[in-house]
This record gives sequence, structure tokens and C-alpha cells, in this order.
Amino acid sequence: MKNIMTRILNFFLNFKLLKYLLKRPSWSSNVRVVEWYKIFIASIWVLYLALEIEQFKRFASPIYNFVSNYNFLKDIISILYVNRVIILLALTIPTILFWFLDIIFKKVSYKRLDPELFPEYDLDDYPYQTHLVEFLNSPDSIHNVFWLDGSWGSGKTFFIKTFFENQIYKKKEIYYISCFGIKTREQAEKILINEIEKQSILGNLDFIPLVGGVFKWFFKTVGTDLMKRDSIIIFDDFERVSYTGKSDNSSDNPSDYNDLLGYIDYLSENKSFKIIVILNSEEIKSTKKNLIDNKFKLNQHQMVSTEEVIDGILRKSKLKDSNLGEILALIYKIYYVDIDERTVQDKNKRRKVEKLSLRSFQKSLEKLSMITEYDNTLIYILSCINGWGMAENILKSLLKHLDQKPKDYYLYFEMILKLPDHCDNLKAILEKDLIVQNIKKNEILNLEKKTLYFLELLQYLWEIGKTNKKFRNLGVWERSGQSINSVYTPNELEKVLIEIYYDISKNNTKNNYQIEDMDTLKSNKEYQYFIKNRLVPKLKREITINDIPLEHLVRNECQYRDLFV
Repeated sequence: MKNIMTRILNFFLNFKLLKYLLKRPSWSSNVRVVEWYKIFIASIWVLYLALEIEQFKRFASPIYNFVSNYNFLKDIISILYVNRVIILLALTIPTILFWFLDIIFKKVSYKRLDPELFPEYDLDDYPYQTHLVEFLNSPDSIHNVFWLDGSWGSGKTFFIKTFFENQIYKKKEIYYISCFGIKTREQAEKILINEIEKQSILGNLDFIPLVGGVFKWFFKTVGTDLMKRDSIIIFDDFERVSYTGKSDNSSDNPSDYNDLLGYIDYLSENKSFKIIVILNSEEIKSTKKNLIDNKFKLNQHQMVSTEEVIDGILRKSKLKDSNLGEILALIYKIYYVDIDERTVQDKNKRRKVEKLSLRSFQKSLEKLSMITEYDNTLIYILSCINGWGMAENILKSLLKHLDQKPKDYYLYFEMILKLPDHCDNLKAILEKDLIVQNIKKNEILNLEKKTLYFLELLQYLWEIGKTNKKFRNLGVWERSGQSINSVYTPNELEKVLIEIYYDISKNNTKNNYQIEDMDTLKSNKEYQYFIKNRLVPKLKREITINDIPLEHLVRNECQYRDLFV
């Protein structure tokens, strides 16, 4: 019987319309059909009460006179008006039933995310999810503030939203406040009241003439008194209170955070609300030491970054000491650098978001460990690099930030030639431009991290090319949409330069390298720049090409700058 019911339920859930109705429009809301029904019932009640007011009747009279010209509409309105009490009660009964169900479901506890779907949050060494569940389910009203601490890029906000989005039932109202730029209690309270109004049934009726203005006044007057006990308030980006773009050497000022901390304390103790504060304590060391640690000693939890999770998964796999494992890890690190940002952007564009999950990383490690033929290994790794055909390939995600897109090229030479300069340019921008520090710091840091990961990936790919030469013939055709392939035929001169580059890195250079086309080497600006800036600075001993010392091959007039702008 249970299997039959499951099949019936799955059958109905396959309908797109039903899926749409039963989906939450946002992580903090109820499912659509519940939200719409609440708004509908509230509208009906407002209309019913308005019809008992003579002034409203006079206001609606011209509309009724116009409709009366159409007999069928007149008859429908008359029936609805005569039977308005019965109709209203009939429509309200489901609301009462929902209310009783709500009481029943309130006993349902918050659950941890499915470890099969979200292995990145199922960490024994970092049990912040377990502690969050315990915190939310606890009736304790004394320690009602949960501090989720983590470095920038660790995915704190994304975790919180994912956690609540995947709970079967929305037990409590959830209110989200970004602390970016706010400093005073009044500012925070205003944002909170706006959130209360936005999520309230009455707040969704502010479009009604006259009545809507009354509702707005009502919310401003009553404020947080409308919130249910044990409602959840999330304060995000706490370290960015009154953000002014502090330099790395400057210290935070605890007085900037005192007012907001007082408000958080008030809400947790006097209102009995559950508070979640998301922060990066590295940015506010003085405030954490002098204020937060003194007042809120309990419920401080450290969140690990996605990169550390990937490293942890790799350490537990059969490929933990293998270059192949490191390659897969770097592919996923590159992909996950800006995954939260891209997910938000894609959702805003109303596009379906494809995501390579960390569960797929686990499976990839397992599958790759069982492949014995080198050609199949190459195919598998390239498929992963290129996004498995369902996600943006990692090279495209890197190059899309650059104004100049290369055409057909040898992957190693092009990337090693240009990416280090690009990375240096990013650092220079951050150091010089305060406006960029305030507005685009995260984006630039993302790109810098992604660039360094990609250069490291190239090094591992070259290393395993000792046993499978195809790994050293990686190239890109423009018509392939920046997909990496293994059937590229690189210029022999470029291949030798790359060989020298990695030999120098490994301190395993030959005494003399051979190149047939020396004229091209001496005349081509890119080759000259590569020798001068990628090879010579790394030299620890003298090496030669065709018996000519490497340093002597560089023409003094070579000034090849701004390769990637």
C-alpha cells in the first residue's frame, strides 16, 4: 500500500504545474500555493469588512453600476454578495485546518541536510551543522545567538540558505538582514520591519488603495511585536557594519559594532528570537576579542571553506597520494571558487542552475581510481575539465573575465605566458584603488584564486604527461567554445620552452636544449617575453639552448607588456 501511495505521489509531482505550486519562491518562504492562498484569504476578509463601511460602498458604487450593464456579471456579483458570509466561512475553514496542522508540525525538528546530497556539510572535524540543528531545536531562551564564523569564500551564507531551503516544513518565520553599511539600531530595526511587512499576509495587500497605507502605518507602529516567538533572524556580513574599506593594516573599531550588538542582545533575550549571525572574525579581531567574546561566549562555530572540504574528501580517497587526485581536486576548486555568486546570478536570470556537486567529486575519485588505461584516464579528466557537458568548463569561467580572448592556442604556453601577469595586475588594482576594494574586492579575489588554481592544475597535467604524452598536447580551438582537447599539435618551439619552464621549477634542467628555428625564437615578441619573464627569473644554474646561454637569447629592446588586459 505504501509503495502504491509513493508511486501516486511521484506521478503527480512529475507535473510541472504541481512542481511549481509546491516549490518555495525563496529559501525563507512557504510553498507558493500556501503563500497565494494566505494572500487570497486576507484579500477576501479585507473586502468583506470594507463592504460593511458606507464610505467604501459609495466608492464602489460606480464600479457596480458599470458591471450591471452585463447581466451575467450582475447575477454573479449578486449571488456572491448575498452569500458572502457562507462563502467567507467556507474559504476560511481550510485556513483553520492549516492552523491545526501548523501546530502539529511545529513539533517536527529541524534535520541535518542529506549527507548523500550535501557531503560538504557532513564533516566530523567541523560539526557546525550539527550544532546549528541543536541550537534551532533547543527550547533554551538564554543562549539564543548562533555565531557562524568563516573566512571569505567559505560559503557561510550559501550554507544557511541551503539548510533552510531543504527543510521539509517551514517551522518558523525567517528574516534576513544584511549588515553591509548599517551601524545603528534604528537602521537594523527599519530593515527588520520591512522584512516583517514583506512576509506578512497584510503586507502583501499594500497595493490596495487607502487600505495599503493603513497597513504600512500599522507595521511601523507595531514593529517586532508582530513576530512570532522563536522566529529566526539572520544577520549576515556582520563584519561589514559601517563598511568603509579598511586597509589590511588598519584595526577595526569596536564602537562601530556596539549599537548593533546591543540590538542583537535585546532581540535574543527580551523577544526570545533565535538569532544567527554570519561573520568573518578575521576582519574584526578587536571587536571579537573585546565585545563578542565577552558577551557571547557560547555558540561560536567555525565553518570550513569548500577548498578544505575538497582536500578532506581527497585525503579519504584511494587517490590521496596521486597526481590524478590532485588534478580532480583542483578542477573542483576552480569550479567552486565563485559557485555561490554564479548560482545567485543564474537564479536572477531565471535559468536552471547546473552544479557539479561535491558528491560527484567523490564519485569521480572512485571512478578514476578504477581506470587503468591511460587514454581512458585522459578522456575522463578532460570531460571533467570541460564540465561534463552540463556545466561551464573551467577554462571558459576563467577567460570570460578577460577582455582579450585567445584564438587557437597551445594551452600551456598561452596560459603560463599571460596568467601570471594578469594575476599581478589584479593585486596592483586591489592595492591602489580604494573604490575597487569596496565594490569589487570579492570578484577580484575570486579571479586571483581561480587563476592560481589553474596554473597549479597545468603543472600537475604536465607531470602526468611523463607517462601519457597526450597530456602534454593540450590545446584549445576557438570554434570549440574554449573546450580543452588532446589532439592539438603544438608548435615545437613552444613545447620546448614549456619543457624548460617546468624543468626549472623541478630543478631538473638539462645542460643544453635543442631548437631548430632559432630565428623565430629571437624575433618573436611573445617568445622573447617568455624567456625574459618566465625562465630567466627562475634560473638557479646556467642552461643553454643550442649551446647559447639562456640569458643571452633575450633582446634588450623587448617590451611586451599587458598581455591580458
